[in-house]
Amino acid sequence: MEYASAEAFLDRDRNVTVECILLDIDLGGGMSGLDLQCKLVASDGPRIPVIFVTALEDKRFKNSAVRAGCIAYLQKPFAGSVLIAAINRALGP
Repeated sequence: MEYASAEAFLDRDRNVTVECILLDIDLGGGMSGLDLQCKLVASDGPRIPVIFVTALEDKRFKNSAVRAGCIAYLQKPFAGSVLIAAINRALGP
């Protein structure tokens, strides 16, 4: 499923199961991907694995995302196999 913004994701129908989030750091206005990840970590809901995909080269973003528990932080360009491996890790056995 696709959402127009972090805020739209937070307002989603809670009956829709989300098993993994593929998220950019810069969402182009409003809440950032890191903000969304931190909000999800702080919530009482189930932990949703987060995979970041970004073109930004900033170690602070990566360190923040990793500290908050992202499954992977993929910097563009990357091989499709790297994304598939991250999704497999997120979804577990």
